[in-house]
This record gives sequence, structure tokens and C-alpha cells, in this order.
Amino acid sequence: MRTTIDDLVADRAELTTKVQALEREKGTLHKDPAHEKNIANDVEGMRHVIHRLEDDRNGLRKRLDNLGETIELRTASGDKFFLHHKMTDTSARAKSSGAAERKDEEQIALAKTLHQVPWCEQYERMISGMLYDSFVPELANSRFKARAWCNRYNTYFPPPEATELQSHEALAKLRMTWLRELIGSTKGDEILIEPPFYVDYGCNISLGERFYANFGLTILDCGIVVIGDRVMFGPNVSIYAATHETDVQSRRDNIEYAKPVVIGDDCWIGGQVVILPGVRIGKGCTIAAGAVVSRDIPDWSVAMGQPAKVVKSVKPVD
Repeated sequence: MRTTIDDLVADRAELTTKVQALEREKGTLHKDPAHEKNIANDVEGMRHVIHRLEDDRNGLRKRLDNLGETIELRTASGDKFFLHHKMTDTSARAKSSGAAERKDEEQIALAKTLHQVPWCEQYERMISGMLYDSFVPELANSRFKARAWCNRYNTYFPPPEATELQSHEALAKLRMTWLRELIGSTKGDEILIEPPFYVDYGCNISLGERFYANFGLTILDCGIVVIGDRVMFGPNVSIYAATHETDVQSRRDNIEYAKPVVIGDDCWIGGQVVILPGVRIGKGCTIAAGAVVSRDIPDWSVAMGQPAKVVKSVKPVD
């Protein structure tokens, strides 16, 4: 994007210089009407190109407005200009999409307790639930690293000749080491995730002690995902903290937003459950297999269905 704008600015400057030179030449050639007419035509043609370049640059400005920040651009000649986003706190676009209109200081403070966080303006907007650009270099690089760790976790297994004791203990220790590199916060040493599992960033996930997930866990952790102590997942559970606008152009421009997900202590999430952005599941809950959780579930509840609805309560425990 920056190179494109630099090129437009350089082309415009070069054409403007040529127009000025032709204007000066035109003033010295009154005795040659034919030559003067040719110069006048050249000048008019170059002015038309300059206007087209201005339109192209204005179009780029409008596209960058969607990124939601003030961006300083410097041309090849050293000139600076600023592209300022137009989505203020009263942005109709944010309101209509369900995205937040300002940064969430609570989520930003929570992110400061996590490690491997790709701090940048778009990251803060992302975890705050605001519209953001997911393809800025900091976020793209973070996703790349997360996929590399997932690939290592998912594909490694001890050789067949290893003894049962050696393979079990060594594998558990190695996987825990890799999880600490990938996951933003882990509590205790008894976390077990059966491969394969997949994340967007990993750094936006907080796992409580004795967390267990069966095969096929997917967490799109664009928003911060907090999972409490002694939580169990069945196979193929999916947590989607990421979402998009229904506006097609927004998706073409890579604009999206996210909402945090919280799962309380002592929950059992059945196989094939899908948990959508912004959901909070209370402590001691059971979510039946195949449910789609689109709204909050209160403490000590059993929920099932699509969308998930509470069907009964269970006895609280200390």
C-alpha cells in the first residue's frame, strides 16, 4: 500500500514538473502556432492524467480509512501526509455491525498478563472487539508462529521402540513445554490436549489447571479465551471468538472483529459443541454434544440444542 501511494505521488510530481516546463516553452513560441497547439494539447493531456492520479490516491485513502487508525505515510521524497480513519466513537458502521466503538481497557489489561502477544494498534483493537485489519504484519506473523507450534505439537510422536513409561512421560513433558510456548497462560502441569488441535494466535488463550481436550479442538482466539480449572472438552469442540461483518466489501478489505469467550471452572463441554463469540459459560455447566452456544449460560446449568438452551440446573459444589 505504501509503495503504491509513493508511486502515485512520484508520478504526479513528475507530470506537474513537465506541465510547468511545457507552459514555459509555450510562452516562447507564439510565432509558431502549430507547435504552440501541440504543446497545449500535451499540457491538457498531462493535466488529465494528474487528475486521474488524484482520484486513485483518494480511493486509496478511503480504503485505508477502514483500518481504524491514523496512519502516517512518507513519500519517496520525504514528504509526510496522514490518513485518518473516520470511525469515531459514534461510528454508525461499528454500531450496525455489533463491533465495539472504543478500546476495552479491561481486555487490554488482561492481555498484559499473557505472553507472546503481538502488541500493535490493530491487536488492541482486535481484543477490544473493534473493527480491525487482520493482515497487518504483527498479526500475520503471530498467526504464522502459532501454526508452526501447532504443526510440531500435532505431528510429533515417539518412535515405536520407546518403552511405555519413557514414551508417556517424555511425551507429556514435551507437549507441556510446547504448550507453554504457544498458549498465553497455563496453570499447573496437568494440561492435556489430544492432537490435533488448532488455534489462531494461541497467546490469547488462558488455560486453568487440569484442563483436558479430546481430539480436534479448534480455538479461533482473536478475542481472549479464558478457560477455568478442571474443564473437560469432548472431541471436535470449536470456540469461535472471531467474526465478520455481513457487509461484503468489509470482508474483501480483510476487516473483522472479535469477542471474548469465558468458560468457568468445572465445566464439561460435549463433543462437536460450537461456542460463538462473546459467550460466557458459568461454572459447573454441562453443554450437551452438538450444541451451538450463542448466548451466556448461567452457573450450574445443563444446556443443549441449536441454539443451546438451559434444560435443568445441577447442585452447586464448593
